[in-house]
Amino acid sequence: MPRPDRRLPEATLSASEMAALLGAPDVSRPLGLRDRAVLEVFYSCALRRGELISLWLRDLDFERSTVFVRRGKGAKDRYVPIGERALFWVRLYAEIVRPGFVTSHFPDQLFLSSSGTPLCADWLCRKVRQYLAMAGIAKRGSCHLLRHSVATLMLEPGQRRGRELLGEPQAGAHLPLPLHHPG
Repeated sequence: MPRPDRRLPEATLSASEMAALLGAPDVSRPLGLRDRAVLEVFYSCALRRGELISLWLRDLDFERSTVFVRRGKGAKDRYVPIGERALFWVRLYAEIVRPGFVTSHFPDQLFLSSSGTPLCADWLCRKVRQYLAMAGIAKRGSCHLLRHSVATLMLEPGQRRGRELLGEPQAGAHLPLPLHHPG
């Protein structure tokens, strides 16, 4: 049987829209800091939502700037690069916020709800939609929109998109000093 045509998403986010989305969470609040870390990992790694919510803290290799994705699509394991900026936000979340969320039931899970449970895939999509609205972005979509946007931005001609997406600093840019690895 012939396969049905796969349609591309109607819209993707521009670099300025992505920047607005990343700036939407209130990082002065614990849940906002967690959400910023989640969005940064989405943006840097182009993970699927199930892959992101399944991450364990030990899946991040801060020294090699990689994320180990266990049983991704097709039940395959893989390593993906993660940018310096995303690692910075994950470090902040892991050292400041996550310890207050950890319970004995899910001690290894990276991204946790305030009650200590893993994030729910449907909740995550609703949250991304909320942040899109807060950023003034009227495009339809949520988690998968981010994945397609990352791929599209990496293909922009004449720009260093691939390196920027992975969080490599611009010439002269200053990133805060990295915090110590949580374990």
